[in-house]
Amino acid sequence: MSPADVSIINIGPLAGRIAAFEHGKVYAVMIGEPGATQLLKRYPNTTVLADTRTAQGVRQAFGLDVYPAMSLVASAQWLGNNPDKARRLANAIKNTLRWMHERTPEKIAERVPASMKGEDPGLYLELSGQCCHSTHVME
Repeated sequence: MSPADVSIINIGPLAGRIAAFEHGKVYAVMIGEPGATQLLKRYPNTTVLADTRTAQGVRQAFGLDVYPAMSLVASAQWLGNNPDKARRLANAIKNTLRWMHERTPEKIAERVPASMKGEDPGLYLELSGQCCHSTHVME
């Protein structure tokens, strides 16, 4: 396939992604946990094209040991106009990652909004404890 063969659309958060896939509105979906496990439980014959939920899957897909799943992005103009806010935001993220390193998955899951845990909070907690993605604290 070429990039021209694909239409990329935003189908919203977890519930919307699962519903779009289930109702045939999309042929493929990029989905993280706990949605991927929920979807595979419902549709075990689903083909996973690239599985970045495990270290092995990240190595197969990207040839890396760690997959940076999230990024913080700001325009150069905003950064130039808001250096103090940018520094405070970076420090807040660094402190959050440090806090996470010092807590159990249970303690972290207590702070995660219900809307991000999907339909099965127990599964979310189980998967959180198995997560292979490192959260590195940069100085």
